[in-house]
Amino acid sequence: MLFICVFFALFLSFYYGRIQHAGVHYYVFLLFYSICHFSYFFSKEYLLSETLIKIEVDIFAKSIITFIVIVITYLLLTFTDKKRSHLKNNSIDFSYKKSICIIFFLLYCLGVILYIMKNGISFGADYNSRISKNAGGGLAIILMYSYVPCILVLYSIFNSKSGLIVSFIFCIVFGLLYYIIIGGSRNLLGAGVFVLIYMAVIQKHISIKKVIVISGVGLVSLIGMEIYRYSNDISDVLDFFSSEGIKSLSFIFESFSPMFSVINISDAIKNNFIEPQGIKTFLNEFGILIPRFLWPDKPLNVFNNGYFYTSEVLKIDTNLTMSPTLLGSFIIMFGNNYYWILGVVTGVILYLFDDKLKYSRNNFTKMTILSSIGYLFFWVRDGFEVYCYVIIKFWLAITLARLIYSFFVFLTPKKFNL
Repeated sequence: MLFICVFFALFLSFYYGRIQHAGVHYYVFLLFYSICHFSYFFSKEYLLSETLIKIEVDIFAKSIITFIVIVITYLLLTFTDKKRSHLKNNSIDFSYKKSICIIFFLLYCLGVILYIMKNGISFGADYNSRISKNAGGGLAIILMYSYVPCILVLYSIFNSKSGLIVSFIFCIVFGLLYYIIIGGSRNLLGAGVFVLIYMAVIQKHISIKKVIVISGVGLVSLIGMEIYRYSNDISDVLDFFSSEGIKSLSFIFESFSPMFSVINISDAIKNNFIEPQGIKTFLNEFGILIPRFLWPDKPLNVFNNGYFYTSEVLKIDTNLTMSPTLLGSFIIMFGNNYYWILGVVTGVILYLFDDKLKYSRNNFTKMTILSSIGYLFFWVRDGFEVYCYVIIKFWLAITLARLIYSFFVFLTPKKFNL
C-alpha cells in the first residue's frame, strides 16, 4: 500500500510537472524528498517485514500530505507564469569563461593551502574529533566551494562529450582532495558530480542509461566513503557490502532516510518533553557566518534544528549533528499540527528558484543557483536553513571571483560587460 501511494503521487507530480514546464528544482527536490521521507518506511515494511506502528503511520501520512501540498502549490504558481512559452536554457554563456574558470580554480587551491596551513589534514582521526579540528577554517572552506562553479564553467568551455570526460576527471580528483582534507566530507564531491551530470543531460552529451549507471556507482561510492570516514579501514567497507546483507540495505535506507528522527521529535513534542522553538533555531544556523575573530567563544555547533534535536531530544553530548529532516525541523519550530504550511512555503520557494534560473540574465546568479542543486538533498534531510547557508557560501565564493575578475579588467585597457 505504501509503495502504491508514493508511486502514484510521484507519477502524477512528474506528469503534471512536465505539462506545466516545471523546472529542475521541482523534479530534483521531489526525487530527494521521496528518498529521504519514504525510504525508511519501505525498508521497515518490505526489507525487515515489520509492521508500522501508529506513530510511524502518522509520520508517513504527514510526509505524503506535505508532498502533495508542495506539488499543488508549485503547479498552481506555474499558471501565473506567462513566460512559459519562452523558456531559456539553463546553460551559462559569456565571453570570459576561461578567465573566470582560472580564477575559480585558483581560489579553490588557495582555500586548500590556507586550510592545511591552519588546520592540517583532518582525515585520519575519529570523525567526532575531526569536527573540532575544522574550527576556524571557514574562510578556506568557502574558497574551496569555488570547486563547483569551476566545474560548471570548465564544462561549458568544452561543451562536448570529450569535454565532459575531462570535466568529470577534474571533478572526481579535486572532490576527493576536499574529502581527504576536510576529513570525510562528501557533500562537495557529490554536488559537483550531480550538477555536471545534470548539465550533460541538458546538452545531450550523456544518455539516461549512463546516468542510471553513474548514479548507482555514485550511491555505492558515497556509502563506502561514509563507512570509511568512520573506520579508516578499507576492509571494513568491503566487509560491510559483502557480509551484512539485509543489514547493509537497512543501514543505507536509514542513512538516506532518517525518519526515526521525525518520530522522535514528534513524540517529544506530543509528550511535552520539548516546546516548539519558533524561528529561533532556524536563525541560529546563520551564526556560523560570524568569523571566529569577531566571536572568540563561538561554539563548534550552532543551536540550529539539527543540533537541537541531537542535544535536547536525543540528549547526546557530541560534536556530531543528527539529521532531523525537513519535516522534523519544521515540527521542532512549530509543532505537530502545522506541517501543511511547510508544503505551501516549500512549493513557493521552489517555484521562485526555478523562475530565477529560467529567466535570469545574470550568469553569476545562475551559477550560484546551479551550484547548489546537488545540495537540495540537504534541504530535505537537514532542513531549509542548511540549504540557505550553502547558497550563501556559493554566493560568497562566486562574488569574490567576480570582484577579482573586475579588478583585473579595471587594470587593463579592455572593457568587458559583466
